[in-house]
Amino acid sequence: MVTYKFVDEHEKPLAVKTAFNYYGLNTNKFIGYKDPGGVIEAVYANNPTNIMYDNENQDGAQWLYLKTLLRGFRGGTPDKVLKLLLSRFLKLIS
Repeated sequence: MVTYKFVDEHEKPLAVKTAFNYYGLNTNKFIGYKDPGGVIEAVYANNPTNIMYDNENQDGAQWLYLKTLLRGFRGGTPDKVLKLLLSRFLKLIS
C-alpha cells in the first residue's frame, strides 16, 4: 500500500481534485471506494456500458464496488471504460 499526501511549499496540507480513468474492467479486476459520497463527485461511462455497481456496508462504512461480469480482457473497449471525478482530498491511499 502506498499513501500520497499533498502539501504546499510550506508543508501545509493541500487539497487536490483529480479524475481517474479506468480501462478494461473484467471479472478479475474491480474497483472499490470507501464512503463514496465523500470521495466521488461524478461517475462517467459510455452508453452502452457493461459496468455494474454494488453497495455494501462493512463495519459501519459504506463501500461502492464498480465491476463487470464480462469474462476475458479486451482492454480499452468502450463498454468497459470508466471515468471518476473525485472530490477534493488531502491524501490518496493506493
